[in-house]
Amino acid sequence: MRTFLTIMLVFLIVSIPLLTSCTVSSAEYNKNLNETVEDLNDAKAVLAQAEFDSINDYNTFKVSFKFKLGENQKVLNNLKLDIDSNDKAVRAIENSEISKLEKRNATLKYKIENYELISTQKWEISKETFNNELDDLRSSISSMAVYDK
Repeated sequence: MRTFLTIMLVFLIVSIPLLTSCTVSSAEYNKNLNETVEDLNDAKAVLAQAEFDSINDYNTFKVSFKFKLGENQKVLNNLKLDIDSNDKAVRAIENSEISKLEKRNATLKYKIENYELISTQKWEISKETFNNELDDLRSSISSMAVYDK
């Protein structure tokens, strides 16, 4: 019996301070709740603005990118018209190279038109990839133009 009373006494000594310290006034609770709701609303507003900025960046990039692809196509059309070799084999090779470049240009156009904007991080990576592919295509077109002259 003595052990039981000792255990109960220790239990009460430990539990009474714990129980009394766990109470939070309703005013403090409401204040914390309001602050949390405000923080959540601020975070939602920041997220909405980030999504809006990302969509605007994507749309601006898309218009610019398609314009550059159109310029590429004009250069390729001019290259086709400028082929003036008398040798049929050389003309066939040049036409084949121009056709390959046109296919690459069309593929890039298809990719940008069908790109689905999923997240900002993925867009940044895709944007860099698009730019690298476009730069590579433009350098190939420039090489072809120099070779053709």
